[in-house]
Amino acid sequence: MVAARGAGGIFANARGGPCAGAISAPLRSPVKAAVYTRFGPPEVVSIRDVPDPAPSDTDVLIRVHATTVTTADWRMRARVMPAPIFTLIAPLVLGIFGPRRPVLGTECAGIVEAVGAKVTTFTPGDRVVAAVGARL
Repeated sequence: MVAARGAGGIFANARGGPCAGAISAPLRSPVKAAVYTRFGPPEVVSIRDVPDPAPSDTDVLIRVHATTVTTADWRMRARVMPAPIFTLIAPLVLGIFGPRRPVLGTECAGIVEAVGAKVTTFTPGDRVVAAVGARL
């Protein structure tokens, strides 16, 4: 599952439109996630149980059915940047001693599990595709 922030991503469903968010449905656990606690090769990534995300009033909680592995994921995991200027700022953005955000992934498709109190566009059960944004 992923908590997708209304202002931090691009969302669409059968009705289309932007996302706003809050919680109205019970959450299940545990949640499995691709997690890395240090930068390095693919072997630093493991699948672990993590606590349910805690979405706010403007979040949508999505039970993920499919996700992607993108260039951004491996660049963050390995802390390899495409240009010298990015190499200089990467430790500040991604983390100096370890990842700031240890769960990989920024895109997903799934079913809305719960919505925040201020969410009006989505309801539990909606099928969605989401880009959850680059909250580092």
